[in-house]
Amino acid sequence: MEIMVDKTSIQQRAKAMGIADAYWDVDGHYHEIDTQILNYFIAALTLPEETKEATDTFDAVHVIPAGSPQTLALGDTINRYVIYDEAQQVVQKACQTVDELAVPALSAGYYTLLLIGKQLRQRWRLLVAPSRCYYPDTLKQRQLCGLTLQLYSLRSISSDALRANWGIGDFADLHDAVTLAAKQGWDFVGLNPMHALYPQQPQWFSPYSPSSRIYLHWIYLSIGMIPEFYCSADNRAWLDLQQAQLRRLRQAEYVDYIAVSRLKMQALRRAFAHFTQHGERQRQSDFAAFVNAGGEALRLNAAFYAIGEVCTDADVQDNLGYENFPPELQNAASPAVQRFIREHPLEIQFFSYLQWLLEEQLGSVQQHCRDSGLNLGLYGDLAVGVARGSADQWSNPDLYRLQATIGAPPDPLGPIGQNWDLPPMHPAVLEKQGFVPFVNMLRANMKHCGALRIDHVMSLYRLWLIPTGKTAADGAYVHYPFTTLMAILAIESQRAQCVVIGEDLGTVPDEVRECLERYDVLSYDVFYFAGHRPADGQRRWRHPAEVKNKALSVIGTHDLPPLAGWWHCSDLHLLGKLGILSPAALTAKFDARLRDKQALLNALKLDGYLPENYHIDALTMAMHPRLNRAIHAYVKDARTCLFGIQPENFCAVEQAFNVPGTTTAVRNWQRKLPYPLESINMCFDSNH
Repeated sequence: MEIMVDKTSIQQRAKAMGIADAYWDVDGHYHEIDTQILNYFIAALTLPEETKEATDTFDAVHVIPAGSPQTLALGDTINRYVIYDEAQQVVQKACQTVDELAVPALSAGYYTLLLIGKQLRQRWRLLVAPSRCYYPDTLKQRQLCGLTLQLYSLRSISSDALRANWGIGDFADLHDAVTLAAKQGWDFVGLNPMHALYPQQPQWFSPYSPSSRIYLHWIYLSIGMIPEFYCSADNRAWLDLQQAQLRRLRQAEYVDYIAVSRLKMQALRRAFAHFTQHGERQRQSDFAAFVNAGGEALRLNAAFYAIGEVCTDADVQDNLGYENFPPELQNAASPAVQRFIREHPLEIQFFSYLQWLLEEQLGSVQQHCRDSGLNLGLYGDLAVGVARGSADQWSNPDLYRLQATIGAPPDPLGPIGQNWDLPPMHPAVLEKQGFVPFVNMLRANMKHCGALRIDHVMSLYRLWLIPTGKTAADGAYVHYPFTTLMAILAIESQRAQCVVIGEDLGTVPDEVRECLERYDVLSYDVFYFAGHRPADGQRRWRHPAEVKNKALSVIGTHDLPPLAGWWHCSDLHLLGKLGILSPAALTAKFDARLRDKQALLNALKLDGYLPENYHIDALTMAMHPRLNRAIHAYVKDARTCLFGIQPENFCAVEQAFNVPGTTTAVRNWQRKLPYPLESINMCFDSNH
């Protein structure tokens, strides 16, 4: 396309395409985007003619409220139309010449409108949406408490060879965590993302840089819960020979993803071999039904991992996923991929079998939640995107055709900005595809959860996109169809009866917050960020009564230090050690932390969480159980509708599970809890 040179024209065209020509940073400074960057995204977001004219896409998408008749302006005259529901049943049809359409009151869901005129044949997608996401009466009646876990960090309480995990927390440990939560009278168990990663590159293990946000990661399978494994005498004999290695993996301070993956994959191969040769008839029938229901999407997902297993070099470290495939297999739609599927039926079956086991085990845990009386059950986490070379990108390359990555603009904590190396969805292609990929992603993640946290919920509104080969500072905000995505979120949330939590930390425009609140999307309230700093720089911790009700409150996040680490400034010491902050900036951080701690002690004493005669000196006081319990009670008494309890805050862990801005310098996503959950005293009295 022709590159524009007039600045005003470029800015107008950019705004019309949802590209922000400027932005305000967190300090209130205004930044104008360079016209070269605007031109780049204007070109990148302009759809080629072949995409516009594809026969399997939609010409328009409209959101209409459920249960209310609506009139749609058609923009042209038609003489025939048909409305189909999701089962392809005719809801309404007529042969008449009209330029607007009276749509009857429809129940929430997805409809197809076919319009036919003399010079017109169009296919529209109608999103009939409820006004709000799911918000059960229980949340209106009392505060629900629960655990929030990093599943990989769990240690097994059991020493049984089959029941104990294999050096990484698994679904058997999750089952035990649910049992513990039920004994405590808690209502949910929260998890890190369970998304599928890259089996051929187990060293790529960030749960927030997945290969697929639809399918699950097999490393969380409990081998001891697989009938095809424990029913085989040969498999049990093989397991006996692995006990020394398993003990080392279980006792290690960190998860050894490479060793765990290698050993688990051997066990899963053995289980599958037993399944194909001696599997129970009913289980084989259930598996066949699962494969049939999964259709082409499941088959392609299995093919992605099978190709990686059969056709790639395990020693390649720099590339991910399909970047390592032979050229002829790098496009899922190629004849070579279909030929591979025909020639490797057992490999396709094997990777489909793993997804079946994952669905079976995770579904079993959620059923255990229901049987145990947990009101919400599992609370899942949805990552903001997929990594490069991913299965999702491979199976739908048009959707990820933008030559850009997701990140964040420069700010005081990241002076050069952040590049997360995640390819974004193309907003116009997403709309042309009727938002089906977004629907499928939500549906898969809500299937076995009573609540779902959406990481960086601002991604539904806008993303900071960085052109390929540029730095994070050279990006721009690209807007997404927020109203439409929120409507779909409401449809899927109500269908799955799944509460939605939006991770809304940082700068969020007022109109976005208002929309999230209107849709009953819960806020994500992190204690470390509570309160505000007046002009004098002194932290004012808010009183519990000042916290809004519709939120999940937690002490910290996976990117922040546990309570002991925050109190002892372990995170700041680490930043100094790594040279991430300048000496002056680091000194300012230490000074601010000391003031924050003293202000917190004063607030705890003033509000009765610590006795009047309690000596409070932040400079000399270390974290201790009484102070820990007082802080937890203080946060819980905010009476947000959800309160998350993080076990790492009760066992003297000081380092965050992940330190943003680091890769090899810190062992991110590998740290285990020092003890099994059952050995950690997480009790505290909020009735101060």
